[in-house]
Amino acid sequence: MGGGAAVLPAGPADAHHPPQARTTPAVRAEIAHSTKSSGVLAKRYGVSTETFRKWRKRGPDDEIGERLEWDRPIVGVQRVFVQDPEMPRPRVAWCSHYAHRSYAHEHHGDLHLYGRSHGRLPGTRTRTRTSTSLDVGVDCWDWTPVRLEAILKRIAETPETDPVA
Repeated sequence: MGGGAAVLPAGPADAHHPPQARTTPAVRAEIAHSTKSSGVLAKRYGVSTETFRKWRKRGPDDEIGERLEWDRPIVGVQRVFVQDPEMPRPRVAWCSHYAHRSYAHEHHGDLHLYGRSHGRLPGTRTRTRTSTSLDVGVDCWDWTPVRLEAILKRIAETPETDPVA
């Protein structure tokens, strides 16, 4: 085995895995959900810390030891319930790093909160739909956390747009 890397045997699900690969998809999945630290697992599997972090989908600056019990895998979008203390009931928000033209539950009043566009995409508010969207990236809010009340106020101030037919 070249370079001292551990090559683990491929299981039945890995029949089409390239032979030159250092690990199998099953091992990468195990790594992604492991509670061990990055350094320990990188040594165990004989890979660089940088490669290991790619498999674990974390950045090079992340120093994460044991995972907390509430920690979950990273997801691209998340539907969450948001409620400020004075609100009688929560609002539902479809949160994503990227802006979506269409999203689940958009016709039921869910908000769509996104970042990434750095204020270059306008928010939306329509007469015919109850859906609304807004860039909530920190660079659009003076680099400070923002309450839902402020988000709803900014959405209310957004000019109405007609949906594409």
